[in-house]
Amino acid sequence: KTTNDSVKTMYVRCDSLYNQICPNNSTIFSEPERLPQFPGGEDELIAFLIKNIEYPSECKEQRIQERVIVKFIIDESGKIICPFICRSIHPALDKEALRIVALMPDWKPASNKNMPCMSCFTLPILFKLPNTN
Repeated sequence: KTTNDSVKTMYVRCDSLYNQICPNNSTIFSEPERLPQFPGGEDELIAFLIKNIEYPSECKEQRIQERVIVKFIIDESGKIICPFICRSIHPALDKEALRIVALMPDWKPASNKNMPCMSCFTLPILFKLPNTN
């Protein structure tokens, strides 16, 4: 499981990769006027991750701990589309990170000029084993 200070959200620029993996005629904003928001805000996002992450047993046994970074688009209706692993650590951790993203409820979408818009979101998910000292 993760701790509150182990998961931070950050927004980064969308890159041309999304034009290849998620072709769409809509503009994807990298810096919208109002950023997308998880229902209830960042604290609720952290609580959601803590509650739902299931550490893969093979990674526990091998004591693999690291941050997997997932990038996705939040569309105009708040749905998550085109999730993609930006930083892979282990296939089982990548799979778990994508599973968690798929479980997320709809977000409050980003907006530009008071109109909902598509935007990128980058989410680091830290897989950390509890200390056994």
